[in-house]
Amino acid sequence: MNKLIIYVMLLVVTLSSCKKDHLTWNLKRSSPKDANLEVANLIYSNNCSSFSDPSWSGSQFIVNGLSANSSFYYWKITNEGIDGQCFRTIGERLYASIEFNMVTSEDLILRFYIKTIYLSSHQKYNIPKISINSLPINTAIISDNEKDGGVEWVHMQTEIIKKGNNSYKIEFIETNERNNNCFVDEIELWTPLY
Repeated sequence: MNKLIIYVMLLVVTLSSCKKDHLTWNLKRSSPKDANLEVANLIYSNNCSSFSDPSWSGSQFIVNGLSANSSFYYWKITNEGIDGQCFRTIGERLYASIEFNMVTSEDLILRFYIKTIYLSSHQKYNIPKISINSLPINTAIISDNEKDGGVEWVHMQTEIIKKGNNSYKIEFIETNERNNNCFVDEIELWTPLY
């Protein structure tokens, strides 16, 4: 019993010494150190008009749904994007991701747009998990616009990604509610403004 009391006391002391920012990543921050990192030059842009991009190597578009039949769950190019085409999942799905590799000679910031449609509408959108070389990276919302009472598109960006041969992954993971469709558009890499 004494060990339990000591453990609880140590846990309370540890948590009380942590700042809020250490415990969670606030997606609505407006600090120039994270959500509103300024960018200098556009290095790469994918307007989602093709699954095969000469700048990408090892690209994969993966969707896992409720059955083993992959013909029901896949990525498609549609004309429902911000300005023209975008990538969209088809089918009620539990997991979807876009992965690509790229070699860069400069540090970069990844920017992209997302939109999710739910089977029921109590959730606004599913924030994707972003990883670089299989390691999660902080991602923030730059802006979102509401249309007819619902969120239309969410503009997101990562923190600074170090130069080199990097593997990028945008990953929609099942929440407590299945997504009907996920949309990704305007995948861009920018140099940060230091």
